[in-house]
Amino acid sequence: MQVYCDMENDGGGWTVFQRRMDGSQDFLLGWQQCAAGFGNLTGEFWLGNRNLNFLTGLRPHELKITLMDWEGQTRYAHYDAFSVGAEADKFPLTLGDYSGDAGDSMAHNNGRRFSTVDQDNDHHSGDCASALIGAWWHGYCTRANLNGLYLRGSYSGNWRGVFWKHWRGRRYSLRHTEMKMRRL
Repeated sequence: MQVYCDMENDGGGWTVFQRRMDGSQDFLLGWQQCAAGFGNLTGEFWLGNRNLNFLTGLRPHELKITLMDWEGQTRYAHYDAFSVGAEADKFPLTLGDYSGDAGDSMAHNNGRRFSTVDQDNDHHSGDCASALIGAWWHGYCTRANLNGLYLRGSYSGNWRGVFWKHWRGRRYSLRHTEMKMRRL
């Protein structure tokens, strides 16, 4: 497994597992693609749920999410615990306590199973991955969708962009996101 390591920010030692920056990679993919991972480690990518399960199952990890809007403002969310469960359980997300300045938009996703266009594991009567145009840990859909459709800033209609509800809202698509984890 090849990974992208961030050795310069926040004390280093971070494994980056998701990045959005230019819309070059489609994130509305099926179960097998999301399980295996896709994209380019120096561009937009998803490391893969099997890899996340393997890495976070070895030792406890923390999670840091960085967000940037189209005006260049940045925010972050930190969770003091992070793991992704087994594929047999649909890769459930486990998060610890939140800190940061972005607001806790991921609290709703804690304990949720991963959903894709071909495997609907959310609690909603519809298919959140298809409706929100992104595979993610959807519950009754979501308050954060960093794997959504890459749009530019404010948009109308359904919540289909790359959004973080507690910062810019569900109808504002972020310019840059990065999710990274570090062993504790």
